[in-house]
Amino acid sequence: MKTVRCDPEARLVALEQKLAECGISLDVAGQEEAVPVVESKIRRLKERTSGFMNTLPFKIPRRLLIYLIFHCTSRLNMTCLSGYSSGIRLIISRT
Repeated sequence: MKTVRCDPEARLVALEQKLAECGISLDVAGQEEAVPVVESKIRRLKERTSGFMNTLPFKIPRRLLIYLIFHCTSRLNMTCLSGYSSGIRLIISRT
């Protein structure tokens, strides 16, 4: 990881010097500005979760909704990343 994109949260900005020592740059968005990469990933997660919920023949309880979001997040994290020919789980297991 070379760059961390985030909003201007004080706790993250305070880590800027320590991240720089590790060779990681911090890309802080403006006050009312959204981070496009993060926004698209959130939108994708909402679409996947909504897709699962719409295929179920019953209304999902709130407690199970949390686990459905965990499931969708883990599945999205396993998909191929741009620039890599395999999923993140395979990349991690190689190291």
